[in-house]
Amino acid sequence: MARGIRARHQDVVISDHAWQRWTERAGIKIKRKKLAKNIKRKLTSAVQGTGMYLDKTGAGWLEISPWLWAAVRLTNHGWLVTTFINWKHKKEAG
Repeated sequence: MARGIRARHQDVVISDHAWQRWTERAGIKIKRKKLAKNIKRKLTSAVQGTGMYLDKTGAGWLEISPWLWAAVRLTNHGWLVTTFINWKHKKEAG
């Protein structure tokens, strides 16, 4: 009997810049490891659900909450979170 296809395990790495932006923009106290686990869960549901669109460099946007988005890039070692954008704050400033 044939074995089912399984997705390859992907790690989530949060860059130092992204972690600094998280502490500035999110206002939520959370450990870095737990944040990585939450992002991994959201990535899995985004990819399996509606699909996730990446540009030609392998970068995409992931909605963390309605006003907070993460810029992620697919690398050979897994997903690299490069920064967090607070759209609500950008609208108020602009």
